[in-house]
Amino acid sequence: MKIQDFQLFDNHIAVYERANGLPKVTVYRLPAIGESIGQLQGGQAIDFIDPTYAVDPEESPFNSSVLRFHYSSMRTPPSVYDYDMDSGVSVLKKIHTVSYQLHIIYLYVVFWPVFIFTNPLRFDLLNVL
Repeated sequence: MKIQDFQLFDNHIAVYERANGLPKVTVYRLPAIGESIGQLQGGQAIDFIDPTYAVDPEESPFNSSVLRFHYSSMRTPPSVYDYDMDSGVSVLKKIHTVSYQLHIIYLYVVFWPVFIFTNPLRFDLLNVL
């Protein structure tokens, strides 16, 4: 298990880890002020529905019990979720739209010249003109 990042809150700490190639987010409740932390135990892992996905931290207020993160997968467009660290409930806040225009332009620019020079009929037409 590799720790990639963490976010510290007033009463919680969210640890972004990677295990078996997949990201994982575990939320731990911190002890009261003045008590020793000792070892972090009893963390609550956030469950994700897709078998493969990407999750990254977003800016969250220190005094809040809400963890905001960015989530995406092959089935889910890039999205922003708020996770209530006290109740364990995730709420979808925003879905980023995916523009396919760039992909069409990319295919046109990259594959069009290949078609011209690999298609013998097209190559002969270019020589005639």
